[in-house]
Amino acid sequence: MSDEEYTEEEVEEEEDEEQEGGRRERKQGMHWHNEPEEWSQHRTTVVMRCPPGTDFWRKTATDTIIDNAPFYYLEVEGDFEVRVKVRANYENPDDQAGIMVRQDEENWVKLGIQMVGDVPHMCSTITHDMSDWSMHPLPHLPDFMWVHAKKIGDGLEVYISEDSFDWMQIRQGDIIDDAILQVGLYCASPNSEDGFEVTFEDFMIKDEER
Repeated sequence: MSDEEYTEEEVEEEEDEEQEGGRRERKQGMHWHNEPEEWSQHRTTVVMRCPPGTDFWRKTATDTIIDNAPFYYLEVEGDFEVRVKVRANYENPDDQAGIMVRQDEENWVKLGIQMVGDVPHMCSTITHDMSDWSMHPLPHLPDFMWVHAKKIGDGLEVYISEDSFDWMQIRQGDIIDDAILQVGLYCASPNSEDGFEVTFEDFMIKDEER
């Protein structure tokens, strides 16, 4: 990830441009899906105020589709690794923050800390039309948590750590191998009235071009 600052024009969403043969060109720089009103970036640190009533979820157990949470991303191709340190003021059930990997509205993965009731969990949701939610309760709510994902071919491995040295793999799932993928930071606050603040530190993406 570059240390440079991005202007509002560079991060606003834009229509996909098609190349000859039907494959669109990968967008350069960071972009927003559902940009929040309050956010800032300085080098590899991103701070955002997660709006209330936001989430990413598809159909499972609810028959509803929710796709309105903030997601700040870079587009990548091929194998990659993404890592970030997450600090958040979790105050409400289902407050959550972490990493998202997204092909489109129907195919995505999100992973991070989520409050399930008043118990912190490390959660990962793999979605191919319908969402598949995996939950791992944590013994305590840490001041911060490192989250790491690694794509190798059509597999995505998910890891967590409290110190960035000792990593625990919590899930492995499938992902589109040859697609242009959006990789970055997300948060959601589906059951709050005020949302909550999240700080992402040391955000790093390493792919075949970096």
